Amino acid sequence: MDHLAFSQLLGNYGELVGAIGVVVTLAYLVVQIRHNTRATRAASHHAITDSLNLGNIAQAQDAELARIFMLGCENRSSLSAVERQRFDMLLLSYFHVLDSLFYSANVGTGELGLLRAEEPGLAYLIGRSGVGEWWEQNPYGLSATFRRYVEDLRAGRSSAA
Repeated sequence: MDHLAFSQLLGNYGELVGAIGVVVTLAYLVVQIRHNTRATRAASHHAITDSLNLGNIAQAQDAELARIFMLGCENRSSLSAVERQRFDMLLLSYFHVLDSLFYSANVGTGELGLLRAEEPGLAYLIGRSGVGEWWEQNPYGLSATFRRYVEDLRAGRSSAA
């Protein structure tokens, strides 16, 4: 075997080793991306459920706040100015969390199943007269796509993700 043939053979082996290295690297990156995606989704799920639970815990620990929420859901205008502010902030907080959940589910970093699980409660809540009044009077602070989603729920349609 002459020197040129030997050099070509070594070059071919080098290319083969390089190609195998690229394939192994790509496989490793695929595994890492999948792991990162699962971790991101789990963190998103945890953050959303923690946020939802904060509102539940607040009402469980504060009878006055629970009373305001119950009355406000039925008839927001029956609340005093301070009570209405507390009610409005509870709703805004809840809807902000759901807006985040909606966004996460639609971009693939959140769990569509969690959004679907919240839909019946959201549809019930937005159907309450006091909440509907709040919704119509507070068009700020929520994304346009989420507002359309809630409007679809109000109309009896589901349009998540």
